[in-house]
Amino acid sequence: MRENDTYDIERVGQICSDIRRYLKDLQELKIVQVSDLEDKRNFYAVSMVLFSLLNRIIDLGSEMAIALDLGIPATYREIFVLLQKNGIIDENCAK
Repeated sequence: MRENDTYDIERVGQICSDIRRYLKDLQELKIVQVSDLEDKRNFYAVSMVLFSLLNRIIDLGSEMAIALDLGIPATYREIFVLLQKNGIIDENCAK
């Protein structure tokens, strides 16, 4: 972290807590193969958890981009482009 970086520690903490919870929720659903998603309840449960997880990852990336003064991303994609260009995440993760 650079000297002038300013993170909203409470917000970052809450985002990370939510990410951990969603990952735990995914594990508890015990989806191990694609055929497990044929059950509509499983399919929609996984869909909602992944949607929530993705939103929190976007929130975390945005928080980092702004705190590191990388610019204000105009799109969700740009969040990850900015993080990758500045060496925060690798190219594979950015994709």
